[in-house]
Amino acid sequence: MVFVLDRHQKPLMPCSEKRARLLLERGRAVVHRQFPFTIRLKDRTAEESAFQNLRLKLDPGSKTTGMAIILDGACSAKVIGSSLFNVGNLTRRNSADRRQSRIGHGTPPARFPCGPLRGTLPALPGGLMPAPTGRPKEW
Repeated sequence: MVFVLDRHQKPLMPCSEKRARLLLERGRAVVHRQFPFTIRLKDRTAEESAFQNLRLKLDPGSKTTGMAIILDGACSAKVIGSSLFNVGNLTRRNSADRRQSRIGHGTPPARFPCGPLRGTLPALPGGLMPAPTGRPKEW
């Protein structure tokens, strides 16, 4: 799909790559812009052109965003152009920032761990564990 401008740089209906190539070869159009590829017609104005109803549909995804231009016809809709472009690492960067802010907000480590780490605490004489200093549990 190629975007088209009239000779006063007003937008017209987009055309196919083949039609744009023919217009350029015949000298009826010049390249206005490389990206997005746009041609400017030398012999047409917007007032003397016919327009059709178009809709732009966007599909934002996590990694890429889809874009489609749909021509609304009398009986059905027709996709006349579609494109995918990369969102980049913006989503990944945002989630990494959130992850970094959550580090350290979890539950604190246990004071008296059980299991294989039990022998790492200092033991009192006689092999007893130190008594907790917090409030006693209710029975």
